[in-house]
Amino acid sequence: MLEFLAPVYEGALWQSFILNMAGGRNSSLQSIAHFIAKTLEGVTGSVLDVACGPATYGRRMTSPDRSVYGIDFSMGTLQQGMKNIARDGIANIHLARTRVEELPFEDAVFDGAICGGSLHLFPDTALALREIARTLKVGAPLAVTTFVAGNSLLTRMMKRRKNMHVFELPQLQHDLTEAGFEGFTSKLDGDFIMFSTRKVPSQRS
Repeated sequence: MLEFLAPVYEGALWQSFILNMAGGRNSSLQSIAHFIAKTLEGVTGSVLDVACGPATYGRRMTSPDRSVYGIDFSMGTLQQGMKNIARDGIANIHLARTRVEELPFEDAVFDGAICGGSLHLFPDTALALREIARTLKVGAPLAVTTFVAGNSLLTRMMKRRKNMHVFELPQLQHDLTEAGFEGFTSKLDGDFIMFSTRKVPSQRS
């Protein structure tokens, strides 16, 4: 399914369709990219893009002093991402196929991270968050977009699928704290949520 959607994932019609199904009336690809950019404002060095898909947001976050390392399990979406990168002539971005539960990176190597529209797809949310935290430096920000429990058509559909999580906010915040994050700040639009947090010092994890 993800590989089938890869070519249209960034299209205005698809983004509007998903956001409208989630009850989001004030969000768009542009507003999400802006939120991620604000979360990563001032971050230089290396940024991890978890479940990057066709590098939708990672491509928009590169700069001469910021490199993005995108990972995804879907080869089809990664191949689409490589086409997009080549088409746009973007430098300082690297894509690889791997799972979030087994990130092939050393501890504390990234200065920031993105997880756009995928946290609800991971089989073990707590494990995924711990693994992301492991690779982040102390104080590194994490920008996330996902969906929370509500009455929208999208979240009602998600609840019927065993391979998707519909988060209750208290449980989501608990998982983040347990994984080693602090400073939860969120923006809710219907059942669509954008939030930022940051890696705490190891002695407080």
